[in-house]
Amino acid sequence: MKKYKTIDELHEAIEKAAAKTIKYYFTDWKNYDRPALMKATGTRETVYIILRESGSYLYTKKELENGYQFGLDVMDYYTSDRTAIYYRADLDRLTLERIPAGIPEEIKREIKAA
Repeated sequence: MKKYKTIDELHEAIEKAAAKTIKYYFTDWKNYDRPALMKATGTRETVYIILRESGSYLYTKKELENGYQFGLDVMDYYTSDRTAIYYRADLDRLTLERIPAGIPEEIKREIKAA
Protein backbone atom coordinates (compact mmCIF):
# COMPACT_ATOMS: atom_id res chain seq x y z
CA MET A 1 0.00 0.00 0.00
CA LYS A 2 1.32 3.39 -0.94
CA LYS A 3 0.37 6.57 0.92
CA TYR A 4 0.35 9.92 -0.84
CA LYS A 5 0.79 13.42 0.57
CA THR A 6 -2.02 15.02 -1.43
CA ILE A 7 -5.15 13.98 -3.26
CA ASP A 8 -3.58 15.27 -6.47
CA GLU A 9 -0.66 12.86 -6.07
CA LEU A 10 -3.08 10.00 -5.50
CA HIS A 11 -5.09 10.98 -8.58
CA GLU A 12 -1.88 11.16 -10.60
CA ALA A 13 -0.88 7.64 -9.51
CA ILE A 14 -4.29 6.27 -10.48
CA GLU A 15 -4.18 8.11 -13.79
CA LYS A 16 -0.72 6.67 -14.57
CA ALA A 17 -1.92 3.16 -13.76
CA ALA A 18 -4.92 3.62 -16.05
CA ALA A 19 -2.80 4.98 -18.92
CA LYS A 20 -0.32 2.13 -18.54
CA THR A 21 -2.91 -0.65 -18.39
CA ILE A 22 -5.78 0.38 -20.67
CA LYS A 23 -4.99 -0.23 -24.33
CA TYR A 24 -8.50 -0.20 -25.81
CA TYR A 25 -11.65 1.64 -24.76
CA PHE A 26 -9.76 4.28 -22.79
CA THR A 27 -13.01 6.22 -23.07
CA ASP A 28 -14.38 3.94 -20.31
CA TRP A 29 -11.88 5.57 -17.99
CA LYS A 30 -12.08 9.06 -19.43
CA ASN A 31 -15.86 9.38 -19.72
CA TYR A 32 -17.17 7.26 -16.87
CA ASP A 33 -14.70 6.11 -14.24
CA ARG A 34 -12.52 9.22 -13.94
CA PRO A 35 -15.62 11.42 -13.35
CA ALA A 36 -16.86 8.85 -10.81
CA LEU A 37 -13.48 9.05 -9.08
CA MET A 38 -13.74 12.85 -8.91
CA LYS A 39 -17.26 12.60 -7.46
CA ALA A 40 -16.11 10.07 -4.84
CA THR A 41 -13.18 12.34 -3.97
CA GLY A 42 -15.63 14.98 -2.78
CA THR A 43 -17.09 12.53 -0.27
CA ARG A 44 -13.72 10.93 0.61
CA GLU A 45 -15.09 7.47 -0.12
CA THR A 46 -13.07 4.33 -0.68
CA VAL A 47 -13.26 3.14 -4.28
CA TYR A 48 -12.41 -0.11 -6.01
CA ILE A 49 -10.97 0.16 -9.49
CA ILE A 50 -10.51 -2.55 -12.09
CA LEU A 51 -8.14 -1.63 -14.89
CA ARG A 52 -7.95 -3.94 -17.91
CA GLU A 53 -6.47 -3.81 -21.39
CA SER A 54 -10.02 -3.26 -22.64
CA GLY A 55 -11.45 -0.67 -20.29
CA SER A 56 -12.06 -0.03 -16.64
CA TYR A 57 -14.62 -0.15 -13.84
CA LEU A 58 -14.91 1.86 -10.65
CA TYR A 59 -17.25 1.24 -7.71
CA THR A 60 -17.51 2.88 -4.33
CA LYS A 61 -17.28 0.80 -1.20
CA LYS A 62 -20.81 1.90 -0.29
CA GLU A 63 -22.21 0.68 -3.61
CA LEU A 64 -20.71 -2.75 -3.11
CA GLU A 65 -21.62 -2.99 0.60
CA ASN A 66 -25.20 -2.07 -0.28
CA GLY A 67 -25.35 -5.09 -2.59
CA TYR A 68 -25.07 -3.39 -6.00
CA GLN A 69 -25.34 -6.66 -7.89
CA PHE A 70 -23.88 -5.53 -11.22
CA GLY A 71 -20.80 -4.15 -9.45
CA LEU A 72 -20.40 -7.33 -7.42
CA ASP A 73 -20.74 -9.44 -10.56
CA VAL A 74 -18.09 -7.37 -12.36
CA MET A 75 -15.71 -7.55 -9.38
CA ASP A 76 -16.07 -11.33 -9.46
CA TYR A 77 -16.14 -11.79 -13.25
CA TYR A 78 -12.72 -10.44 -14.21
CA THR A 79 -10.79 -12.73 -11.87
CA SER A 80 -9.81 -14.88 -14.85
CA ASP A 81 -8.71 -11.93 -17.00
CA ARG A 82 -4.92 -11.88 -16.74
CA THR A 83 -4.83 -8.22 -17.80
CA ALA A 84 -7.19 -7.10 -15.00
CA ILE A 85 -5.58 -5.24 -12.11
CA TYR A 86 -7.66 -4.50 -9.03
CA TYR A 87 -6.99 -1.51 -6.78
CA ARG A 88 -8.44 -0.07 -3.58
CA ALA A 89 -8.08 3.69 -3.24
CA ASP A 90 -8.90 5.21 0.13
CA LEU A 91 -9.64 8.81 -0.77
CA ASP A 92 -9.70 9.87 2.89
CA ARG A 93 -6.38 8.31 3.94
CA LEU A 94 -4.82 8.97 0.50
CA THR A 95 -3.72 5.38 -0.03
CA LEU A 96 -3.64 3.18 -3.10
CA GLU A 97 -3.07 -0.54 -3.03
CA ARG A 98 -3.23 -3.35 -5.48
CA ILE A 99 -5.58 -6.03 -4.19
CA PRO A 100 -6.37 -9.61 -5.19
CA ALA A 101 -8.92 -10.03 -7.97
CA GLY A 102 -12.50 -10.66 -6.95
CA ILE A 103 -14.89 -9.26 -4.39
CA PRO A 104 -12.80 -7.93 -1.47
CA GLU A 105 -13.19 -9.86 1.78
CA GLU A 106 -14.33 -6.78 3.75
CA ILE A 107 -17.17 -6.31 1.26
CA LYS A 108 -18.18 -9.97 1.56
CA ARG A 109 -18.31 -9.60 5.36
CA GLU A 110 -20.46 -6.46 5.14
CA ILE A 111 -22.91 -8.12 2.76
CA LYS A 112 -23.14 -11.19 4.95
CA ALA A 113 -23.78 -9.04 8.03
CA ALA A 114 -26.62 -7.12 6.35
